[in-house]
Amino acid sequence: MKIKTCALALSALLLTSLPVVAQSSGPFPVEGRQTLYKTPGAQGAPYRIPAIVTAPNGDIFALSDFRPCGADIGYGEVDIMCRISKDNGATWGEEFCIADGTGDDRSDVWRVGFGDAAVVADAERNELLVMMVCGKTVCWNGNYLPGDPKSNPNRVARVRAKWNRKTGEWEWTKPEEVTESVYSIFVDESGKPTVQSLFIGSGRIFQSRKVKVDDYYRLYCSVWTKNGGNRVIYSDDFGESWKVLGALTDRPAPNGDEPKCEELPDGSVILSSRSGFDGRVFNIFTFTDIKKGTGTWGKQAVSNEKNRGVVSQKNATNGEIMLVEALRKSDGERVCLALQSVPFGPGRSHVGVYYKEMTPDLYADTEALAADWTRGLQISDRGSAYSTMTWQKDRRFGFFYEEEPGGYQMVYLPLTIEQLTDGNYLTPPVKRRWWKRSR
Repeated sequence: MKIKTCALALSALLLTSLPVVAQSSGPFPVEGRQTLYKTPGAQGAPYRIPAIVTAPNGDIFALSDFRPCGADIGYGEVDIMCRISKDNGATWGEEFCIADGTGDDRSDVWRVGFGDAAVVADAERNELLVMMVCGKTVCWNGNYLPGDPKSNPNRVARVRAKWNRKTGEWEWTKPEEVTESVYSIFVDESGKPTVQSLFIGSGRIFQSRKVKVDDYYRLYCSVWTKNGGNRVIYSDDFGESWKVLGALTDRPAPNGDEPKCEELPDGSVILSSRSGFDGRVFNIFTFTDIKKGTGTWGKQAVSNEKNRGVVSQKNATNGEIMLVEALRKSDGERVCLALQSVPFGPGRSHVGVYYKEMTPDLYADTEALAADWTRGLQISDRGSAYSTMTWQKDRRFGFFYEEEPGGYQMVYLPLTIEQLTDGNYLTPPVKRRWWKRSR
């Protein structure tokens, strides 16, 4: 009988609600640093792939793969675990399972494993959406065929959560397979699929600050596709249905790997992708009709050492792109600041953050967007890989990332704008902001 990971007490560390502070040997930020998920040695079942989000009520959710199979989806059981903080990351509740893989494909194939969570909290409601990879297919082996029961794509599932005011608890749905509804949007008019296999980039699903259709602000997900690079999909009903951003023939990042996306102040969409160029690949979607989702992609631009961009030496990981409001210290002006987390390298090591002030002249110029980033705070002094972040109610970033030793530990660290930018930018006072949501 398989022991469910939801009930597995690997150690007291995983179950305590008290902070556990990790140690650092270098001049790196340590205040508030906590190991939320601890891999029990090099031979233990690993935790991987961070995702973090803040709900309107201030609760912070930190999600992670737990991998009894030892590897990605396609190799056996993978589960998605969650811990919640109700005090801006000072303490965390016990871990629990939101998607429990069976590890057994003798029944429903899509239930074999769940991983690579991408999460969003609605801006106006205490509601969460988690999208994930599922099944038993390795992504590059997937082959989607519309209406064919022998079709074997990399599958997709979702989980939702809502806050119950009466009970004071979050109520979670069971995982639901949504493979067909996602893949079908990539089928052309002749019935031919333009995507054979896909997965949504892990970490943060972005919710628009500008576009609201009916009850919800729009969601944007960046996806990896087999033989097609990166695409972006969007939803105007909080993940019930999806559409492709742009034309089916568009290839905004044809060689892109694991992607993320963000929104510029004018509503344009940034695609940022892991690549083989020792940096990142960027592209921008400019709308002709933002409500209808029509517009055009620009030309992809590489960001690396050659253009003083985001330098990450053979990092082979995904990171997070996020736009925030900040005060420029030199003159006190409110500005839009872009943050991009990556391992500085070499290889999977020394996670840190690059930053760049975003001015209107950059909103449609991918080459200018890709160039002239400033290297900011180095967060880790050791092996470290995937990273993501959330803006907390206490006006700090919750930075969540993978770090050695002994296999990857899933580490949380609260940081300020001042820390990330070496004091060049400051946290602004609370007032009407450039991203104020509107219909």
